Amino acid sequence: MNRKEFLAQLGVSSLLFTAMQCTQSCTHKENMGQPINTDLYIDLSKPEYAVLKTPGSFIFIKEIIVAFTIHQTFIAASARCTHEGSLLAYYPSDILFCGKHGASFATDGTVLQGPAQVPLKMYKTQLSGSILRVFA
Repeated sequence: MNRKEFLAQLGVSSLLFTAMQCTQSCTHKENMGQPINTDLYIDLSKPEYAVLKTPGSFIFIKEIIVAFTIHQTFIAASARCTHEGSLLAYYPSDILFCGKHGASFATDGTVLQGPAQVPLKMYKTQLSGSILRVFA
């Protein structure tokens, strides 16, 4: 194989790799914010969920962020930013924040600050005794 053939082959390989990466990335982005069929029951009396008794705390379960807000209410949302899919965190300033590019969301899922433009998928929560239900 001469130099010209090698460079041509390298170009085709790079193009295929880039196209494959873009396709996978675009597919992931299309799924962000989509409803996850869920009906979770979280037993707050269990040690692994005890953190949710402290206002301002949060946990991740099945791509969902569940937070006990500073107002002592529970919220549940898609755990990933709608911009590029990075994990979110709940901040006691009552926002869901993406540390990767600085996007922030209100506790109802609306975008407060970009670069995200699509709101978060929110889930309903219902507390009955020590059982927190998260559902679509």
